[in-house]
Amino acid sequence: MKPSYEELEKRVHELENKRIDEKRIRGEHLVPDVHMAPLPYDSREMIDTLGGGRDVTQKMQTDEALRDSERRFRELIEGVAEISIQGYDEDRRVIFWNPASEKLYGYTEQEALGRKLEDLIIPNAMRNHVKMLHHRWVKYGEKIPAGTLCLQNKKGRDVHVFSSHVMHTTQQGKEMFCMDVDMTPIRQMEKEKTELQTQLQQAHKMESIGTLAGGIAHDFNNILFPILGYTEILLADVPGDSPFKKSLQAIHAGALRASDLVKQILTFSRQDNHTQKPMKAQPVIREALKLIRSTIPTTIAIKQDIKKDCGIINADPTQIHQIVMNLTTNAYHAMDGGVITVGLREVALGEPDTVRMDVKPGIYACLTVADTGTGMPKAVEDKIFFPFFTTKKKGKGTGMGLAVVHGIVKSMHGGIRVDSEPGRGTDIHIYFPVVKRYSEKQPATPKGSVKMGSEHILLVDDEEAIISMEKKMLSRLGYQVTARTSSIEALEAFRSTPDRFNLVITDMAMPNMAGDTLAAALIAIRPNIRVLLCTGFSEELSGEKMTELGIKGLIMKPILMKDLSWKIREALDHPGE
Repeated sequence: MKPSYEELEKRVHELENKRIDEKRIRGEHLVPDVHMAPLPYDSREMIDTLGGGRDVTQKMQTDEALRDSERRFRELIEGVAEISIQGYDEDRRVIFWNPASEKLYGYTEQEALGRKLEDLIIPNAMRNHVKMLHHRWVKYGEKIPAGTLCLQNKKGRDVHVFSSHVMHTTQQGKEMFCMDVDMTPIRQMEKEKTELQTQLQQAHKMESIGTLAGGIAHDFNNILFPILGYTEILLADVPGDSPFKKSLQAIHAGALRASDLVKQILTFSRQDNHTQKPMKAQPVIREALKLIRSTIPTTIAIKQDIKKDCGIINADPTQIHQIVMNLTTNAYHAMDGGVITVGLREVALGEPDTVRMDVKPGIYACLTVADTGTGMPKAVEDKIFFPFFTTKKKGKGTGMGLAVVHGIVKSMHGGIRVDSEPGRGTDIHIYFPVVKRYSEKQPATPKGSVKMGSEHILLVDDEEAIISMEKKMLSRLGYQVTARTSSIEALEAFRSTPDRFNLVITDMAMPNMAGDTLAAALIAIRPNIRVLLCTGFSEELSGEKMTELGIKGLIMKPILMKDLSWKIREALDHPGE
């Protein structure tokens, strides 16, 4: 049975618009677009079909290329992890919002789509300007320039970005795409770079100050030495009931205070390599407190609770001085008035205490600096030892002081504990391992009266006032003295009669030939000659260096007659050492 016309027409329609893929014509693959229709006869019987087709291969290839291009574009702009890309239409409504935009500005894609630019990330102060720039682009084709902007995120916080713009026209109208790069990491790096440069400049400045202070100390000690020496001689000469006795004692006390001040300046500004050695911390702490007392307001009192029986620690005196200065300075910056209490005591730390501070159980010297200042919350307390972290006002600190303290303490295998509450003040406890208990036998220190002698001393110093005073002082102690103001002359005098002298005392900072060089030359002539090196500068020789040169001792200017007499006897009475 022949199919009806309606059935045939239905079958033809199924073929209509159907694409027949991969027809091969002249060896090439083509994609034709075929349309077919029935050819009816008068009796409505279909006698044939009519068909037509066209080659749509190029169109399909073009469509596929467009789809690939669109897919690549979307994957690109959605996949960029660190660049925020947003798209806006002519009305400034969001039409595209990539994941990086969510991360930077805090709005999800669903929250952003359809909303206007100025309602999302533009601060109030910028809105009119942004609208004006956008209007001039839409109406006149003026491009919006790239540049740095301060926008805002969902929480209203500032977001610093470098923003560039791409504008184009589509069939639906004009579109603008903004590409924003977060400038926060770059700004942070620039800030840290600036701070590091400031620290470097400060370090260079402190190095220059240290050099200057050393030179001043040398000259100042050369002035003080004769004052102290002659005052001691006069005090020994005048009778006890002399009306000049009290005046001379006042001069002597003033010169000693000046000498202490020079030592404090040298300790504060010294740029020596830090060598740790067994030491008692008490004298250094007291010395640092004398210096800090003159730099803080009188509305702040300093109380000391420094126990004498606290043991010996392995440390560098300069670094202990630096710790005390930094902690007390930090304390007074937290106060308008009040009390800073500095204490030192010996404590035993057990397992619970040491775990928290990452130190070993044992006996520690605990240095405590407590203030009655504003205190701090836990969030701030956790950051105070971070480099550059500071809560101080501009000009009152760089945020490096406590970081330096932390570094020094850790290098000494010590620990730090901080106790603070807002409104209550802050206690900082520094724990130094004790290497020798106070009850153990301590080395003897010079005590008692002046020690006399009769040996022959070669005295070398380029300052006439000093060598004249020292010669009188040594003569009073019973010694024979040959004095020279030139290292070259001293060397010639020694070379001519090397067995004539029992001891040489030479200044370190001598012209033409320094004191240590002279000492080496003298010892080369006569290996058993005893040499004491005298200096008022900060270039103290290490024990190893002195031993290597054969120098038997170091005298720091200015020195009291009694101490000088003990130094001389130590050098002369122990020839085998």
